[in-house]
Amino acid sequence: MRRFRLAPLFFTAAIAIPACAADNPETASKELSAALDRVSNVTLYFVSRTGEYSYDPATMRSKSSIRIYRSCGGNCDIVMDEVIQHLKASKSIECLDQKQQNVLMDIGDSEVVEYSYSGRAIRFRNRCYFNNRGITDVIRASTFPFGY
Repeated sequence: MRRFRLAPLFFTAAIAIPACAADNPETASKELSAALDRVSNVTLYFVSRTGEYSYDPATMRSKSSIRIYRSCGGNCDIVMDEVIQHLKASKSIECLDQKQQNVLMDIGDSEVVEYSYSGRAIRFRNRCYFNNRGITDVIRASTFPFGY
């Protein structure tokens, strides 16, 4: 009598599905919304620079020329909805070398979102996305830095 080992195959398939789903911009935007829902403040750092450069988050914070600290109580996900929608409207891409970062968003003290290449390339939880519209355009058109 011959026995088949299906359990490892089933286990492998079960792991692969969430990994693919996690790259989906809609799923990422829900994760971003949930992360923003758990914090009471957001800080945005803007770096204005030309040429080739590559900064880690700590360097982004220290080299930023503009910093916006937004205390949003218990509804940062509502205040930052336009940023969430920007991620949702993006498409998944392979992560590029992190260069030319221009915006960093600290979500409380827990997570960061990095924007590079004029704010069009987005890195969130080590997954990458691209939107033709840069995050600085979203922020300029939004009311969240000073309103709400």
